[in-house]
Amino acid sequence: MKLTSHKNILLVTLILVWANLAFSQVKIGANPTAISTNNALEIEATNGNKFSIDKNNGQVTIQDGTQGAGKVLTSDADGNVNWKNLSEVKVPTIVFVGNSDVLTVVTAAGNGAVTSRAPVVPAPGYAANWNTTTKAWTVPVAGYYKTEFVSRFSTSSAAEGAAIMMLRTKLSPSVNEPFTTASPGVKTLMETAYYNAGDQVYAHMWSSSTGTGNIYGSNLNITYIP
Repeated sequence: MKLTSHKNILLVTLILVWANLAFSQVKIGANPTAISTNNALEIEATNGNKFSIDKNNGQVTIQDGTQGAGKVLTSDADGNVNWKNLSEVKVPTIVFVGNSDVLTVVTAAGNGAVTSRAPVVPAPGYAANWNTTTKAWTVPVAGYYKTEFVSRFSTSSAAEGAAIMMLRTKLSPSVNEPFTTASPGVKTLMETAYYNAGDQVYAHMWSSSTGTGNIYGSNLNITYIP
Protein backbone atom coordinates (compact mmCIF):
# COMPACT_ATOMS: atom_id res chain seq x y z
CA MET A 1 0.00 0.00 0.00
CA LYS A 2 2.76 2.43 0.89
CA LEU A 3 4.64 1.63 -2.32
CA THR A 4 1.52 2.27 -4.42
CA SER A 5 0.87 5.48 -2.54
CA HIS A 6 4.41 6.70 -3.17
CA LYS A 7 4.08 5.88 -6.87
CA ASN A 8 0.87 7.89 -7.06
CA ILE A 9 2.48 10.86 -5.35
CA LEU A 10 5.46 10.68 -7.71
CA LEU A 11 3.17 10.49 -10.74
CA VAL A 12 1.13 13.50 -9.60
CA THR A 13 4.33 15.44 -8.92
CA LEU A 14 5.69 14.68 -12.39
CA ILE A 15 2.43 15.76 -14.00
CA LEU A 16 2.47 19.03 -12.08
CA VAL A 17 6.10 19.68 -13.01
CA TRP A 18 5.43 18.93 -16.68
CA ALA A 19 2.39 21.20 -16.70
CA ASN A 20 4.38 23.98 -15.07
CA LEU A 21 7.14 23.64 -17.66
CA ALA A 22 4.65 23.54 -20.51
CA PHE A 23 3.17 26.87 -19.48
CA SER A 24 6.28 28.47 -17.99
CA GLN A 25 7.57 31.90 -18.98
CA VAL A 26 11.18 33.01 -19.05
CA LYS A 27 12.26 36.61 -18.51
CA ILE A 28 15.88 37.68 -18.98
CA GLY A 29 17.48 41.05 -18.41
CA ALA A 30 15.87 44.15 -16.94
CA ASN A 31 12.62 43.90 -14.93
CA PRO A 32 13.00 40.12 -14.43
CA THR A 33 9.68 39.82 -12.59
CA ALA A 34 7.62 41.55 -15.28
CA ILE A 35 6.67 39.67 -18.46
CA SER A 36 3.75 39.91 -20.87
CA THR A 37 1.15 37.22 -20.27
CA ASN A 38 1.34 36.24 -23.96
CA ASN A 39 5.10 35.70 -24.09
CA ALA A 40 6.98 32.48 -23.49
CA LEU A 41 10.35 34.26 -23.66
CA GLU A 42 11.15 37.91 -23.15
CA ILE A 43 14.55 39.60 -23.13
CA GLU A 44 14.53 43.22 -22.02
CA ALA A 45 17.38 45.73 -22.16
CA THR A 46 17.88 48.42 -19.56
CA ASN A 47 16.56 51.02 -22.03
CA GLY A 48 13.27 49.14 -22.46
CA ASN A 49 13.98 47.53 -25.83
CA LYS A 50 12.71 43.95 -26.04
CA PHE A 51 12.97 40.65 -27.86
CA SER A 52 10.06 38.29 -27.30
CA ILE A 53 8.41 35.08 -28.50
CA ASP A 54 4.64 34.72 -28.29
CA LYS A 55 3.66 31.50 -26.53
CA ASN A 56 0.42 31.13 -28.50
CA ASN A 57 1.59 31.49 -32.10
CA GLY A 58 5.39 31.64 -31.90
CA GLN A 59 5.56 35.15 -33.34
CA VAL A 60 8.93 36.82 -32.78
CA THR A 61 8.98 40.52 -31.88
CA ILE A 62 12.10 42.66 -32.02
CA GLN A 63 11.72 46.12 -30.54
CA ASP A 64 15.04 47.96 -30.67
CA GLY A 65 13.75 51.48 -31.19
CA THR A 66 14.04 51.38 -35.00
CA GLN A 67 10.90 49.27 -35.57
CA GLY A 68 7.97 50.67 -37.53
CA ALA A 69 5.15 49.76 -39.90
CA GLY A 70 6.30 48.50 -43.31
CA LYS A 71 9.97 48.22 -42.33
CA VAL A 72 12.28 45.25 -43.02
CA LEU A 73 14.90 43.69 -40.75
CA THR A 74 18.46 44.09 -42.03
CA SER A 75 21.90 43.19 -40.72
CA ASP A 76 25.44 44.49 -41.06
CA ALA A 77 28.57 42.42 -41.72
CA ASP A 78 28.79 41.48 -38.03
CA GLY A 79 25.20 40.28 -37.81
CA ASN A 80 23.88 43.30 -35.91
CA VAL A 81 20.28 43.86 -36.98
CA ASN A 82 17.88 46.79 -37.08
CA TRP A 83 14.75 47.85 -38.90
CA LYS A 84 14.87 50.03 -42.03
CA ASN A 85 12.47 51.51 -44.54
CA LEU A 86 12.36 49.87 -47.98
CA SER A 87 13.83 53.03 -49.51
CA GLU A 88 16.89 52.70 -47.26
CA VAL A 89 17.65 49.14 -48.40
CA LYS A 90 17.12 49.89 -52.10
CA VAL A 91 14.22 47.50 -52.58
CA PRO A 92 12.05 48.31 -55.64
CA THR A 93 8.45 48.94 -54.70
CA ILE A 94 5.40 48.50 -56.92
CA VAL A 95 3.48 51.77 -56.59
CA PHE A 96 0.77 51.31 -59.21
CA VAL A 97 -1.01 48.42 -60.89
CA GLY A 98 -3.97 49.00 -63.19
CA ASN A 99 -5.71 47.04 -65.91
CA SER A 100 -8.77 46.97 -68.13
CA ASP A 101 -10.35 44.23 -70.26
CA VAL A 102 -13.19 46.36 -71.61
CA LEU A 103 -13.20 47.39 -75.27
CA THR A 104 -12.55 51.14 -75.43
CA VAL A 105 -12.64 53.32 -78.53
CA VAL A 106 -10.15 56.17 -78.37
CA THR A 107 -9.59 59.13 -80.66
CA ALA A 108 -6.20 59.78 -82.23
CA ALA A 109 -4.43 62.79 -80.73
CA GLY A 110 -0.77 63.63 -81.11
CA ASN A 111 -0.73 65.81 -78.00
CA GLY A 112 -2.03 63.09 -75.67
CA ALA A 113 -5.54 64.49 -75.16
CA VAL A 114 -7.65 62.64 -72.61
CA THR A 115 -9.88 61.16 -75.32
CA SER A 116 -6.84 59.37 -76.78
CA ARG A 117 -5.66 57.82 -73.51
CA ALA A 118 -5.90 54.19 -72.51
CA PRO A 119 -8.14 53.66 -69.46
CA VAL A 120 -7.14 51.31 -66.66
CA VAL A 121 -8.75 50.47 -63.34
CA PRO A 122 -6.40 50.51 -60.33
CA ALA A 123 -5.97 47.16 -58.61
CA PRO A 124 -7.10 47.02 -54.95
CA GLY A 125 -4.68 49.04 -52.84
CA TYR A 126 -3.19 50.97 -55.78
CA ALA A 127 -5.69 53.77 -56.37
CA ALA A 128 -3.44 56.46 -54.88
CA ASN A 129 -2.28 59.12 -57.38
CA TRP A 130 -4.43 57.73 -60.22
CA ASN A 131 -6.89 60.18 -61.77
CA THR A 132 -9.84 58.41 -63.39
CA THR A 133 -10.90 61.56 -65.24
CA THR A 134 -7.53 62.31 -66.85
CA LYS A 135 -6.52 58.62 -67.08
CA ALA A 136 -3.08 59.43 -65.72
CA TRP A 137 -0.90 58.54 -62.73
CA THR A 138 0.89 61.41 -60.98
CA VAL A 139 4.39 60.85 -59.61
CA PRO A 140 4.27 61.55 -55.84
CA VAL A 141 8.02 61.64 -55.10
CA ALA A 142 10.92 62.47 -57.40
CA GLY A 143 13.12 59.52 -58.30
CA TYR A 144 13.62 56.65 -60.70
CA TYR A 145 10.59 54.69 -61.85
CA LYS A 146 10.12 51.74 -64.17
CA THR A 147 6.93 51.97 -66.21
CA GLU A 148 5.47 49.11 -68.22
CA PHE A 149 2.38 49.28 -70.40
CA VAL A 150 0.88 46.25 -72.18
CA SER A 151 -2.00 46.69 -74.62
CA ARG A 152 -4.00 44.79 -77.20
CA PHE A 153 -4.80 47.46 -79.73
CA SER A 154 -5.75 48.13 -83.35
CA THR A 155 -6.94 50.88 -85.64
CA SER A 156 -10.67 50.83 -86.35
CA SER A 157 -10.03 49.93 -89.98
CA ALA A 158 -7.08 49.18 -92.21
CA ALA A 159 -7.88 52.25 -94.28
CA GLU A 160 -7.07 54.54 -91.36
CA GLY A 161 -3.36 54.05 -91.79
CA ALA A 162 -0.66 53.48 -89.20
CA ALA A 163 -1.32 54.03 -85.53
CA ILE A 164 1.07 54.42 -82.63
CA MET A 165 0.54 53.61 -78.96
CA MET A 166 2.66 55.94 -76.82
CA LEU A 167 3.75 55.75 -73.21
CA ARG A 168 4.24 59.32 -72.08
CA THR A 169 5.58 61.41 -69.25
CA LYS A 170 4.36 64.99 -69.12
CA LEU A 171 3.76 65.94 -72.79
CA SER A 172 6.73 64.24 -74.39
CA PRO A 173 6.46 60.66 -75.68
CA SER A 174 9.04 58.42 -74.06
CA VAL A 175 8.58 55.18 -75.97
CA ASN A 176 6.14 54.14 -78.65
CA GLU A 177 5.12 51.15 -80.71
CA PRO A 178 3.46 51.25 -84.15
CA PHE A 179 0.37 49.32 -85.24
CA THR A 180 -0.06 49.25 -89.00
CA THR A 181 -3.16 47.12 -89.56
CA ALA A 182 -6.70 46.82 -88.32
CA SER A 183 -5.88 43.43 -86.78
CA PRO A 184 -5.39 43.55 -83.00
CA GLY A 185 -1.90 42.98 -81.73
CA VAL A 186 -0.31 42.89 -78.27
CA LYS A 187 2.51 45.33 -77.61
CA THR A 188 4.61 46.09 -74.54
CA LEU A 189 6.12 49.52 -73.83
CA MET A 190 8.72 49.88 -71.07
CA GLU A 191 10.96 52.63 -69.75
CA THR A 192 13.08 53.33 -66.69
CA ALA A 193 13.76 57.02 -66.14
CA TYR A 194 14.01 59.79 -63.57
CA TYR A 195 10.69 61.49 -62.84
CA ASN A 196 9.99 64.71 -60.99
CA ALA A 197 7.20 64.95 -58.45
CA GLY A 198 4.05 65.96 -60.31
CA ASP A 199 5.00 64.32 -63.60
CA GLN A 200 2.22 62.30 -65.20
CA VAL A 201 2.38 58.83 -66.70
CA TYR A 202 -0.21 57.61 -69.21
CA ALA A 203 -0.52 55.77 -72.50
CA HIS A 204 -2.36 57.14 -75.51
CA MET A 205 -3.04 56.52 -79.18
CA TRP A 206 -1.90 58.63 -82.10
CA SER A 207 -2.56 57.99 -85.78
CA SER A 208 -1.34 59.36 -89.09
CA SER A 209 -5.01 59.85 -89.93
CA THR A 210 -7.81 61.42 -87.91
CA GLY A 211 -9.40 58.07 -87.15
CA THR A 212 -9.99 56.09 -84.01
CA GLY A 213 -8.47 53.06 -82.40
CA ASN A 214 -9.73 50.11 -80.39
CA ILE A 215 -8.12 49.13 -77.10
CA TYR A 216 -9.23 45.60 -76.24
CA GLY A 217 -7.29 45.36 -73.01
CA SER A 218 -4.46 47.12 -71.23
CA ASN A 219 -2.25 46.91 -68.17
CA LEU A 220 -0.07 49.60 -66.58
CA ASN A 221 2.54 48.77 -63.92
CA ILE A 222 4.78 51.33 -62.24
CA THR A 223 7.66 50.45 -59.93
CA TYR A 224 9.63 52.89 -57.76
CA ILE A 225 13.39 52.22 -57.77
CA PRO A 226 15.12 53.84 -54.76
